Amino acid sequence: MIREPSRLQFLLSPLIVTVVYSLLITIWSFDSLKYFLQIANFYAHNIIIQWLLLGIAMAIYALLKQAFNPKRLPISQYLIQCLENARRPSTQIIAIAPPLIFILLMPAYCLFKQTVIPQSGFWAGPIIMRAEHMMLFGHHAWQLTHGLLPPEATYWLDKFYSGWIALMAGSMLICSYLSGDPAHRCRFMLSFVAAWIISGTTLAYIFPAAGPVYLADFHGGPDIFAPLKAQLAADDMLAKARHGEGIYALQAQSYLLHGIKSNALFAVGGISAMPSMHNAMSSLMACAGFGVNRVLGWIMLLFAVIIFVGSVHLGWHYALDGIVGAAVSCAIWYSSGRLLRRYERRIADDANSTHPGRRAADKHLALLGA
Repeated sequence: MIREPSRLQFLLSPLIVTVVYSLLITIWSFDSLKYFLQIANFYAHNIIIQWLLLGIAMAIYALLKQAFNPKRLPISQYLIQCLENARRPSTQIIAIAPPLIFILLMPAYCLFKQTVIPQSGFWAGPIIMRAEHMMLFGHHAWQLTHGLLPPEATYWLDKFYSGWIALMAGSMLICSYLSGDPAHRCRFMLSFVAAWIISGTTLAYIFPAAGPVYLADFHGGPDIFAPLKAQLAADDMLAKARHGEGIYALQAQSYLLHGIKSNALFAVGGISAMPSMHNAMSSLMACAGFGVNRVLGWIMLLFAVIIFVGSVHLGWHYALDGIVGAAVSCAIWYSSGRLLRRYERRIADDANSTHPGRRAADKHLALLGA
């Protein structure tokens, strides 16, 4: 029989995996505990504020929605229901887990990217570059995007690319407050953590690589991507003339390179291109979006396409980096769905064996602990 502790363990599983991952990375990164705590402190200050503000905004939205609902309950009864729901351990777990996961996961990943990956020498970069060059019949992916898009597009792709981190963090934090299916929210958290562990850590360790703009910095020889850098510099000047600000990617690329060469650790430092986590997380958000409704799914898919084009256009990644990242995230989302369905079948079978005739729809109530 699946009792309440089992349900709570299921909802806690993303946080448990994150804690284990963070401990392993901290140990793996040698004497780096103090740096992990410093980076975690940075994320905690920023994420907790965003989480609280998001919670206030969602509470106001819920109250307004209730006020304009023709079949609304009396406000006192509605608030009592909210308080009763908040008292459930399962509700508390699903509310607290997302910010805690983010505060532990991102520092561990940043620490890994800055202490472990650089030791590899980024040997896989030239191999990925040659493979892509051959697949595109002697062309580089950036040549296609810059050839098809006007110079003005660089500025807007840079804006979307820079805004990715806010949407990525927001997609996780909003899991605390959504009133929809808790199973879907738990599935997203599991997939979110798995993507950073599988793509961002495991595959990045197996295939350490830096993006096109860093090829000459780490491998010497003639700078194959000098024309790309020259084009980005020209687009930067155009952006400053038209918009009063340049291309943020150029500043960020210089900042990350300085961090690697100076052995300094930053809260958002490190270089790792294969697979692309920008593309991996954008694809995961698209998969989750379709799980909510088609409109949100198509919006997030469009965002994922923009991020893919931007990752190549701005010199951060080879196209293969994005393709691999997206493919792995889709596989993770599919696998997490199968895992979740298997768990729900266990709950349904338990409910039917304990209470013959109970309807299968009760499985979500069982997951909630109701």
